[in-house]
Amino acid sequence: MNALCLDDWIVTKQNVEGQIRTFQAEFGVMPDACPKCGVVGRLYKHGAKEIEYKDTPAFGKKVVIVATVKRFKCRECGATFMQHLPDIQPGREMTRRCAEHLIEQCRERTYAEMSRETGVDESVIRALCNAEYEKIKPARRPQAPEVLGIDELTLHRRRFV
Repeated sequence: MNALCLDDWIVTKQNVEGQIRTFQAEFGVMPDACPKCGVVGRLYKHGAKEIEYKDTPAFGKKVVIVATVKRFKCRECGATFMQHLPDIQPGREMTRRCAEHLIEQCRERTYAEMSRETGVDESVIRALCNAEYEKIKPARRPQAPEVLGIDELTLHRRRFV
C-alpha cells in the first residue's frame, strides 16, 4: 500500500506546503488492448500529461494528486487514448472517494464549507450533488402530515390553552 491508500498507484514525491498536501503519482497498470478496436499488443506510448486531481482531505489538509497520465496510440487503428484511471471520478478532476465524501457531506454542510475543505469549486460540488439527487428522486416519496397546527392554539376546531 502507498501513501495515497489507492491500489496500483506509485507515489514518486510528497510535499506539504501550508494547508495543501501534494502527491506526485502515476498509475502502475498499463492497458493491454485498444479501447476502440480491441486489438491486443499493438499499443505504444505516445507521451504523458500531468493532471491535478482533488482527493479527500487528510490530517486537516487538502490533498492534491498530480498524476502523470500516460497516452497511448494503437498501431492497428491509429486511435490515441489516455490511460484508464479507475480511482478517478469520470468527468470530474477528483477521486471517486472525494466525490463520495462530498455527496455524503452535502446533506449536512454547505457547498461553501465543503469547497474550503477540499479545494473543489462550489459549482462542481453543486453539480455532483444535484446529479446524485436526480438519481434518488424517483424513489423518494415525501410524506406530509394529515393535520398541521400553525398557531399551536387551535387544532381540529378545538382550542388548546
